[in-house]
Amino acid sequence: MMNAIGDFAPDGGAMPRFDDGMVNMQELIRTVAEALVNEIMSAQADELCDSSQNTRNGHRERRLITCAGAITMRIPELRIGSYFPDELIERYSRADRAVASAIAETCASESRRGRRGASPRSSASTR
Repeated sequence: MMNAIGDFAPDGGAMPRFDDGMVNMQELIRTVAEALVNEIMSAQADELCDSSQNTRNGHRERRLITCAGAITMRIPELRIGSYFPDELIERYSRADRAVASAIAETCASESRRGRRGASPRSSASTR
């Protein structure tokens, strides 16, 4: 389970930065989206295998263009039958509507969770 930003970064936790040292938020969001989508698909494929005698047989990569940039989805393959994340993306679609809404929903719930402990005065001063 991913518990920190470092868990998302493929190089061990280095934040994506511009040459001037500022965090590249677009690349960070793209990396988080890619990691989140791949983790969801992996967990769903594992559930399918646990409930039957099926086993996983690697994955196939599919590129999806999102508003944050291109992400590479590693769609799990099964030895018997097939798996496709219909709730994340539509078949034969390169649009990211469902992925974008899933990421937005996750970010919104995390944002709400983070604001609960903050006082109204401290959250107003950060705007």
